[in-house]
Amino acid sequence: MSLNVILPLPCLPRATRRILPVVLPGRRMEEIPSFLNAHSTTRYVITEFTMDGISELLVAFTGVARFTLPKMGPYRGAEQPKGQRPNRTKAPSPFLLTTTLEPVTRGSDIQLTGAEIDGLHRGDSIVYQPSMFAHEPRGVIEYNLARRFSRFEAVGGVLDDAAEAGQTGYFQVFLDGVAQPQAEVRIGKPAWIAHDVTGTLRLRLVAYRAGTTVHPMMAGAMLAGGRSNKLPALAWGNPTLFE
Repeated sequence: MSLNVILPLPCLPRATRRILPVVLPGRRMEEIPSFLNAHSTTRYVITEFTMDGISELLVAFTGVARFTLPKMGPYRGAEQPKGQRPNRTKAPSPFLLTTTLEPVTRGSDIQLTGAEIDGLHRGDSIVYQPSMFAHEPRGVIEYNLARRFSRFEAVGGVLDDAAEAGQTGYFQVFLDGVAQPQAEVRIGKPAWIAHDVTGTLRLRLVAYRAGTTVHPMMAGAMLAGGRSNKLPALAWGNPTLFE
């Protein structure tokens, strides 16, 4: 049978919701109750009762990613005459945004969890994926950078397991309220998003899908009529800051 693991919120990282759909060996994803939306939300498939078989579930429980970013090597800029070389010999250190800072504001449909984008698992991501209807037309999360960082990088994309694979998503960064160029993505065609954030105090990340249904009654009417609520399945994959 399938197993729905329910744990008290303090036992989970802030990236995990209270209910984890888990499929045990020999069972099928289709056995997960329909209200958990197994085909459009994160689920954990246990292939065997070994450390490798439960590795993804352990990440959800502990909040510790399986793979950590490697340390950056020393800066190897163009050779210059002795005495004229730059003083800086160390590359900026990377920090995963989702594990480094607590959001100042966060939309109710935003999850901090793993995401599959273009065939790659990105374990520390910002996911915008409403289940029945969207509470807001756009998925918004905002951070206080305290003018501490110099660069922001992430992969924006449609989730590989999106229920509606034909959707188009949009990603936009706001630096102290100033909008940056918008990125358009489709499944299998993510966008590399990078911005200089030197001196930036507030970083605002916005993701959306055009035409998303935001009213619950309208969402029910759309479903009853066999029409799509155009719910987004989008993620900022491993958003990273550099000092």
